[in-house]
Amino acid sequence: MSSFFIGTSPAFDFAVFTTCLLIHPGDSACQFTVDNAYKISVTSFNKTCDAGQCLATAYPAGESRNLIE
Repeated sequence: MSSFFIGTSPAFDFAVFTTCLLIHPGDSACQFTVDNAYKISVTSFNKTCDAGQCLATAYPAGESRNLIE
């Protein structure tokens, strides 16, 4: 992984990045909303490894923003 979210736990970051890798890997970002307040986009890529497919990199894509203003 090449970056983390600010103000979240590492467990949350790993869960988000792994979920996005499994559901929507590649250039087109995985997009979702957390607590109906924060729009998040994540780009993730996999690679072949001894275990099968492994996470190569994952990072927030573009601007994650607060929907409540």
